Amino acid sequence: MPASSIALLTVQALLAVVGLRVLVRRVLPLIAADPSPAVVSDVWAPMIVVLPFLVAAGDVGESVRPTGWTAVGAPAWVGVFAVAAVLLVGPPRPRAGVDPGLPLACGGAGMLLLMLGAAHDLTVWIGQCTFALAAVLLWLNTPTSAAEAETRAPERGGDGAGAAWVPVALLCAAGQGACRVLVADGAAAAVSSAVMVASAAWAMVGAAAISRGGDPALRIGGWSAALGTLFGIGIISVAHMTPLAVRIIAGQTPEVSTRVAYGFGAFAAEGAILLLVGAAVATAQRVPTPARRALGAVLGVVAAAVVAWRLSSM
Repeated sequence: MPASSIALLTVQALLAVVGLRVLVRRVLPLIAADPSPAVVSDVWAPMIVVLPFLVAAGDVGESVRPTGWTAVGAPAWVGVFAVAAVLLVGPPRPRAGVDPGLPLACGGAGMLLLMLGAAHDLTVWIGQCTFALAAVLLWLNTPTSAAEAETRAPERGGDGAGAAWVPVALLCAAGQGACRVLVADGAAAAVSSAVMVASAAWAMVGAAAISRGGDPALRIGGWSAALGTLFGIGIISVAHMTPLAVRIIAGQTPEVSTRVAYGFGAFAAEGAILLLVGAAVATAQRVPTPARRALGAVLGVVAAAVVAWRLSSM
């Protein structure tokens, strides 16, 4: 492995540790203190979790196999690990409540990925519409009272200081994605992707389940899976179209193709997984207590094995 790749992997690991610490110590406590906890569990935390994958999506070429799994397939497993973590930590401590629209969002993202797998190709129009859909979902998840909550932050004893750390966590997440783009292909790319998945799925979502309870962890993991998949597909399309738009603005006449990328048939399993995540988000809290931890352990081990197999094939 080249020395430059080792240096980038070291920087990425440091960014992952710092980002996790900021999320756990500064951002997640806002769920209990903020009068609009949904802005944390449905917007800020999911974007911190999946931003490394989204930055890596901008570097996907015409074929999404095998390195495109990080951008398109990995977010689905964040939702799986969220369900496993909630089952393992025991009874939930509800605060925000499970959003009834979350299972629909996960199911819709899964159906889209399955249809892309059947078509095998991603076209410009599908990619742009997917990006717009993800942006609309993110906007709908932003509570209208969030602005008022920020203005009243000093009166609530320092919650505004926690919100001020959100950009730091986002920068750490973006830095992880940049390191993934800069490392060489092969073993270094697989290790970098493993760091991203471990920090997002295991560390961040697991920390949310342990420190904040079941409902927030399910919302963070579920929205990470749905938004990560939709934004990943959309960013692949945007990254393909941007250079063409720049060349057209510069007066050139590049050859334009409606096909953006191919190879989405490899992610049919992740499409099915998203459908199951949508159902699990709505039912995970109803599992009888004696079976919770056993089911969570089995689910976590199986998910880890599948993710390790995916990473080994990169």
